[in-house]
Amino acid sequence: MLKLILNLLTLLLLISSNVIAQEPTTSIGGYGELHINVPEGSGKKEADFHRFIIYLSHNFNEKWSLMSELEIEHAGKEVELEQAYLEYRHSKAFGIRAGVLLQPLGIINQYHEPPMFFGVERPNFEKSIIPTTWWENGIGVFGHITDEVNYTAQITSGLRADGFTAKDGIRGGRQKAIESFSENPSFIGNINYTPMPELKIGGGVFFGNSVPANDKRSGKIDADGFVSLGVGHLQYKLNQFEFKAEYAFVNIADADKINRVYPTITEKTVNQKIVNISGDTLTIPTIQKTSTQKNIASMMNGFLIEGAYNFLPCLVETSEELWAFARLEKYDTQAEMPAGFVADNKYNRTEITFGLSYKPVYNAVVKADLQMFGNEKDGFSNNLKQFNFGIGYYFF
Repeated sequence: MLKLILNLLTLLLLISSNVIAQEPTTSIGGYGELHINVPEGSGKKEADFHRFIIYLSHNFNEKWSLMSELEIEHAGKEVELEQAYLEYRHSKAFGIRAGVLLQPLGIINQYHEPPMFFGVERPNFEKSIIPTTWWENGIGVFGHITDEVNYTAQITSGLRADGFTAKDGIRGGRQKAIESFSENPSFIGNINYTPMPELKIGGGVFFGNSVPANDKRSGKIDADGFVSLGVGHLQYKLNQFEFKAEYAFVNIADADKINRVYPTITEKTVNQKIVNISGDTLTIPTIQKTSTQKNIASMMNGFLIEGAYNFLPCLVETSEELWAFARLEKYDTQAEMPAGFVADNKYNRTEITFGLSYKPVYNAVVKADLQMFGNEKDGFSNNLKQFNFGIGYYFF
């Protein structure tokens, strides 16, 4: 894969040798969001500056540019490099980029700045099925086929099967461009059609092996571990009304073998009593490990439906916005199980979120919402409710 990237970059240098000189420019931007989560009952109430992001971009000339995104999560608990790529734009129809790339899948994975989506928290359907936010090392091409149709196609590092879980599906398999294995390259592509300014229809696919042949960290298994993912979405906006719908599915080949090779290890501290040579009884804390088979599904799927209306212009003449929204998410990370494994219905989830988003300016937002969580095992009779409050911003 590295050889392929080097060959393509060499080709770009040759075809771009006649680029017209232009003064270089550097730009800085970013986004951030503060969350306050108040779950019902005895759950942990939390205030968290969830994300602080800096964008740094540079245009070398009219063809060549650099884009980077450095993310600090939970006020310094995690630091991640979500984007860092060199881009060559040959024309409107064709461009190429290489480096750390966002996967072009779903509505939020590429455009996840807080003022651009409703709700304090990103949809859990997007997190568990797609899984947002997802980035990897790789190379890709992009452009417009027509004024209404654009495309992206990428080859990136794939997924690690040892990170798959029953609850969150393939989310834990993201390598996040951290010393990632390149022996399991995966293909990602999407296409978007905008027949009119109000309507956008799109979809994307992912195909790739999840376990490289020489994966010494994850071990070797006699299985393909092949993962396929499909996403389709529709967005419609007319005047003060917005509507979104999205569907996604994941298929994992040889899920039964992956379950047996990669067990779930749980640890807990237990107090062990021992008697020393003096006859005294001592209590020694020890770590007890338990190994159980994973219960990863061979098929996962889900959908999201959301509607919103900006009713502030109905009350006063203003450029400010006040959106009321409601969202339904239904997703199942154990939709179909491999032979010998039984689905746990608590992972067949339904979530309802409704609330308000106030935008004093287009790129800043104050949000408040209520979420209700239910599943097929417990229903909504014992569902958990959570109130969320947040602020967010972005600038370029």
